[in-house]
Amino acid sequence: MRLNDLPQPPTDKSGWPWTLEDESEMPLLPEYPRISIITPSYNQGGFVEETIRSVLLQNYPEIEYIVIDGNSKDQTQLVLDKYKSHFAFCSSEADSGQSEAINKGMRRATGALVAWLNSDDFYLPGTLMRVAKAYLETGAGLIAGPVINFRHGGEVERVIYQDGLNVEFLGSFHQPGIFFDRQLWLKIGGVDEQLDYCMDRDLLYRALALSSVAHLSEPLAMFRLHEQSKCERSGIFGNKQFELRQRLVMLNEDYLTLDRYGKISAKQRQNFARQLSHLTGLALQRMDLAFLPELWQFALEKRLGSATALSFFQRIWSKIKDRVTVSAHEDAD
Repeated sequence: MRLNDLPQPPTDKSGWPWTLEDESEMPLLPEYPRISIITPSYNQGGFVEETIRSVLLQNYPEIEYIVIDGNSKDQTQLVLDKYKSHFAFCSSEADSGQSEAINKGMRRATGALVAWLNSDDFYLPGTLMRVAKAYLETGAGLIAGPVINFRHGGEVERVIYQDGLNVEFLGSFHQPGIFFDRQLWLKIGGVDEQLDYCMDRDLLYRALALSSVAHLSEPLAMFRLHEQSKCERSGIFGNKQFELRQRLVMLNEDYLTLDRYGKISAKQRQNFARQLSHLTGLALQRMDLAFLPELWQFALEKRLGSATALSFFQRIWSKIKDRVTVSAHEDAD
């Protein structure tokens, strides 16, 4: 698809994928396997048009693009209406979250390869052609390439390379740069809708147990860091003061996912303990005493930390629990 085939971009936008096309060469392949892209969307109206254009403007002949919106309340619907003739399927209805939206879209996918691209990220030019070429050359069930993390203003944070991705060690895997053979996706059953933060890690463990990986060296996608993103709110890429509990939810999901596949090493347990210690410090600094029992219960249940540290948690909690209980009752009143 070319620029002239799409609606005009906003006048204040330029460059890829607004006023520049994918100029990458289209190599002669024995076939061009269909690639199905799913975009789960909810209230990202300021970014979703860039996501959409980065998919549609790929210089690749077999794209199936499916958008599953969770009944957004911002300008998302206006953007989706603008591009609706270019989607294989688009819906906007309430759902339970990102995981359900991904599975809902994947059930409609017919491509040989499938992937999801969140509504605040975007692909780089030539991504789908490079993925298809690697798939045909290797027959791998997973294709993985680097992803660039960037701030909304354009500042590049870092590049996440995925060349160490294997069943023994996920390393710094990054979901926007991973594509699945659809038969592999069907075999592993899609994402676990009970997980909100670590469904991609859980999915990868199941996929890597059954499949090899073809690694690409050129970046495939841009991952946006902004205040409304789930990763920013949870504190994955920053320490947002109001999101201590979301960070603990994410830690718990991460622990349960690793434990499910027997992947918790001594080093990883130490890392969990360090993160809990950091959250404890933040909670004390902000006098959020009601949060401490949640943290320490997690540490004690999972035996995260030395015996000395766990004993310390228990002693401190015994001293402050009455104050926390009184404070919680006062807040409720």
